[in-house]
Amino acid sequence: MKELIEFMLDSLTSFRFRAILMNVRPTEVSTLAQQLHGATPQLSIQNCFAFVQQQITFQPEVNGSDDWQSPSQTIQRKAGDCEDKTALLMSLLSNYNIPTWLLVIHNIHWLEYHAVVLVKVPFQPVMLLDTTLAHPFNEYPPYIHDANTKVVGIYGTNLLNNLFIPFGVPLAYVIDTLSFLPLPSDFLGNIIIK
Repeated sequence: MKELIEFMLDSLTSFRFRAILMNVRPTEVSTLAQQLHGATPQLSIQNCFAFVQQQITFQPEVNGSDDWQSPSQTIQRKAGDCEDKTALLMSLLSNYNIPTWLLVIHNIHWLEYHAVVLVKVPFQPVMLLDTTLAHPFNEYPPYIHDANTKVVGIYGTNLLNNLFIPFGVPLAYVIDTLSFLPLPSDFLGNIIIK
């Protein structure tokens, strides 16, 4: 994961991340998204989050490698590390046109950096979903309250969704601020649920 943050801070980061998610609707992901579809955006998000949390095993990378899997590879392998599971969740939610961002966070007490998903349904507070941690869908992960947990990178799946957050801002501040600020997704119309 150390390589992840170094990579994310590199000028080519957003291009590499987008390349992984460019084909965000491959057949395997679209088929799975149809199976997980809910009657509302909230239910679709909840179903996709539960699937990635419970059906995709967290598997840290060995020997310091940092290989990024595509969402299709993560489905096929039924395993991945934090950025693999995050990319899969983002890819599933893109099938419903739900805006998402990958957040890279760090805490001085952690050995590695961590990837989580920020989700914004129009006119609703933001959701922070950690696909590797067992936390209820409607609650933030416990580390949000730790002032040492900082956002060190935030990347959307397209240029419109990129948010510019200063390096090292506390995670709780980012969540509080984004929950009350209108984001581009609030003005792009309703979320389309297929």
